[in-house]
This record gives sequence, structure tokens and C-alpha cells, in this order.
Amino acid sequence: MATTITNIRIDQRETALLERAPRSLWSDAGRRLLRNKAAVASVIYIAFLVVIAISARLLAPHNPIEIFPGQSYRQAAWVQTNIPATSGTWIFPLGTDSIGRDVLSRLLYGTRTSLVVGFIPMTLTLLIGTLIGLVAGFKGGFFVGGTLFDQVKPEMTIYRDEIFGPVLGVTRVHDLAEAVALINSHELGNGVACFTSDGGVARAFSRQIRAGMVGINVPIPVPMAWHSFGGWKRSLFGDHHIYGEEGVRFYTRYKSIMQRWPDSIAKGAEFTMPVAK
Repeated sequence: MATTITNIRIDQRETALLERAPRSLWSDAGRRLLRNKAAVASVIYIAFLVVIAISARLLAPHNPIEIFPGQSYRQAAWVQTNIPATSGTWIFPLGTDSIGRDVLSRLLYGTRTSLVVGFIPMTLTLLIGTLIGLVAGFKGGFFVGGTLFDQVKPEMTIYRDEIFGPVLGVTRVHDLAEAVALINSHELGNGVACFTSDGGVARAFSRQIRAGMVGINVPIPVPMAWHSFGGWKRSLFGDHHIYGEEGVRFYTRYKSIMQRWPDSIAKGAEFTMPVAK
């Protein structure tokens, strides 16, 4: 969590944005759907099929299971053949099947059956998937968009606990001394930032603050790799930071080697601590 120390008043535009009613998830989903032309076409097609399925009884010219003797393999109405028994007729607009059932009627009623067969597993999948997703989401955490908490007090949990995410907590103080004391009294000390045009304020803040990374007019004070990265106090695990000289020190061990060579042996034994001469 980033904590901004400020006493600047929020202007009217920002106040209006903060007081604006949040958009619902349904409205966001609707806007995204309308921007997706393929999705819109799919919705229209499914709606058309639903209308056909509901109106099948009215649109079908015959009972779909009724067998018409002597009407096997009749062609569609616009197809004419030299054989009268198979030539098309508008009594059977799409013709008949191998046992004399009307193809159009079976197609219309088949749409209803196909939708029912499709919607049942889809509904079960949606319910089961949503249930599993909710359980997994609440068990392992859940997504929260960019969030601003104003008037945060030191006794609040959101102030005391470190939050990694798009969360900004605003704590208001009266002067620089109170801001420094507020930060130094916190058990965590990963990084801080001070925005100022006064060099004296920047120097005092940098020297007095107890945090591992300090930014002056830099919002995220993460140094380059050859400098140490990491915080102080409970924001540090272990004895060393990650980058820079401390990283080399973490992965290595010092070894001191004391040597004497034949030229110096002739001078006799030395039983004193080596000192600079």
C-alpha cells in the first residue's frame, strides 16, 4: 500500500469524481458486449433460434412425427423432376425424408430440441463453474480495482498492514515534522517519497526518515540494480538486501589469508599483530 502525506485540498473536479456513483458490473458488461460485433451477431442468431423454437407449433405445416404414405424422398418445393412421386410440392416446402415425414416440420421442432439439449449442460456448467469460481476466489483472494482511501488514521487496519495492490491510502498531517514522525513510528519501512521544490526539506526528510528507499520527487523509489533494494524494519526479511554490494555479500563469504615468504622468513619469527608500517 502506498501512503501519501498531504494537506493539499482536493479540487472540485476530483471531488466530483469521488462522489460519482460507481458503475455497475452489468453496465460495464453491456458496453463491452455492444463493442464486440461478433458477440452481438451471436446474440441475435441465438435470439432468432429461440423465437423459431417457441413458434415451432405455429410455423410447422405438419406434425413432425407424422408419416405420409407414398411421399418418401420428395424434393423441395422448387425442385421439379420427371418423376411425379418425388417432384417438389408446396405441401412439403423442404421435401420429405426416407419414410415420408415433412423435413421442415422436423427441422423446426428439432431446433427446439437442440436448444433444450444445449441450454441444459450450459446452465449446469455455468452454475457449477460459478460456484467453484466463487469458492476459489474467496479462498485464495479476489480482484479489486484501483481504490482510494482518504482520511486514513494510524489506528486503522489498512494503515497498519502492508497491502500489495492498486490501493492508495491518504493520511493528512499538518507539517513535515508530523509526517516524519508518523512514518518513523510505523513498523514497516519499505519505501517513502517526498514531493517538494525546497532542497532543505528534501535533505531533512532524507536524513530523518527511517525507510530503506527514499524518493525525492520520485513516486516509486526503486533504485537501479547496482544499488541495494529493500526496506527497513519489518519490511526486510533477513540481514541483507537484494541488489548491489549487499547482494554480493549475501552470496559470498569473506576469507582472510595471512602469508610470509622466504625473503621475510630470514628476518626471524614475528609474534605481533600485523600493522601498517
